Order: sequence, then C-alpha cells, then structure tokens
Amino acid sequence: MKLLKEHANKIVNIEHSPVVVIPAGEFSQGDALILFNNRDEFGTIQCEVPNSYRSGYTVKSTMIEFPPRCMMNAVFIDADTVVFMRGLA
Repeated sequence: MKLLKEHANKIVNIEHSPVVVIPAGEFSQGDALILFNNRDEFGTIQCEVPNSYRSGYTVKSTMIEFPPRCMMNAVFIDADTVVFMRGLA
C-alpha cells in the first residue's frame, strides 16, 4: 500500500497489504500519519523519505517492523524528515 497526501492527518487502517510505502516528496512539514496494522501478522513500513528515524534513535530507519494490531504515528518535521513513534504493542 503506497500512502498519498490524502492520507495525511487521518487514521490509515492497514488490513490487506503487508508492506506500507511512504514515498519521498509526498508529505510536508506538520503532516502526520496514524497507521493501524489491523492484521494478525507483522508488516513492514518502507520509508523513502531521506531522513526517517524511530523516536529515540539517531540511526536512519528506512524499513520498520510493524507488529500486529499495533498503531504507529509518523510526524513530518519537514518534507525530508519524518519521525516514527510506536504505540504500545
């Protein structure tokens, strides 16, 4: 599932696709994504944004494991920087 600007600031229910792609150049400063893996299996978030980080880490993360029934927030600091925060799983 490839996310688009229309997904910004909404809850995105991931039910069918094991891979979620966040493309570069699609989102801008202040945009946020709330992703819900509504599956019984792990999924993957593939981030093409140049500077993508997991909250609390300094290493860039282009592939993030997405546990079952888990929520993940992605907040865009600017068009080239996104930070991921995972809810309780």
